[in-house]
Formats: sequence, C-alpha cells, structure tokens
Amino acid sequence: MTASLGEGRLWLMSAREERDGAECPCCGQMAKIYSRSINGAMAHALMLVAFGTKHGQADDDGWIHITTFLNGRTGRVGDGGLAKLRYWGLVEGTSGGGDDDRRGYWRITEKGLLFVLKRLKLPKYALVYDGTAFGYDGPDVGISECLGKKFDYEEILRAPLDLRETT
Repeated sequence: MTASLGEGRLWLMSAREERDGAECPCCGQMAKIYSRSINGAMAHALMLVAFGTKHGQADDDGWIHITTFLNGRTGRVGDGGLAKLRYWGLVEGTSGGGDDDRRGYWRITEKGLLFVLKRLKLPKYALVYDGTAFGYDGPDVGISECLGKKFDYEEILRAPLDLRETT
C-alpha cells in the first residue's frame, strides 16, 4: 500500500522532531528541527547595529548593509549570524531583487532594541524548521546571558562604535 502526499506530510511533521531528523518519504529531503540560541557574537553584533542605527550609520528607514557595516568591527559574525536573530523578531532583513537590489540590508526591530537595552528577555532557544521559527523552548534569557563571559555588556556600552574611523 502506498501513502498519500497528505499522509506522508503528517508522518514527517511528527518524525522531524526525532533527534536525528527524518527523511521525507515523498521527496527524500532531510527534515529536522534545529534548536538555535543567541550566542555572544550575535548579541554583540545586535548591539553594534543598535548603536550604528542611533549614530547615523543607517539610512532614514533604519536599514544598514550588514557586511559593510560589521567589516572591521567584529570578525565573529556576519550577516548570516545576525540573520538568525530574526527567529526571535530582533531584526528584519530585505529580500532584495528587482531594480532595488537591497540584499544584505538589515535593521533592528523595536523588540531588538528592547532586548539590547535589557528591557526584554526571550526564550533561550528558537525551534527552527525549514528556515522558520515555529516555537521556543528553555528559560528566558537577557542580552547579558547571551553575551556570556567573552563580552562585557558594560564595556560595549562605554565604547559602542568608533565611528570616526569608519565614516
């Protein structure tokens, strides 16, 4: 007996939660739920974007070309790491394409700013499937916990950007 596409999809939705994921019976693609957390480099980059936006490094709508902006400021995260912050709604990115090629432009959201200012805590883990967060898990954490021991929140606040060298 063969299964319908709908039955295959239902099976995959439950099987994707297995530790090693599951292979889709319809197309053979690996399906797995990934548990992502905000690491120190991502939190540091978010702080830089917040301060860069405040200090005129963004356009009038708050968009910053992340690769250009972070170049030389941090070697630890690029727009790929920063892009993962969208799972918590901390940043939003442009899709690019068409006449207005805006790929690589990101901006901090209100929620992201509240997180940077220590006014908001978030679940430690985003549960990600197929590039989309569909749930959260773990204790609520603030930006200081995400920065860890490698980064000192207060030190970052004292010297968020040396804008004289980059403008």
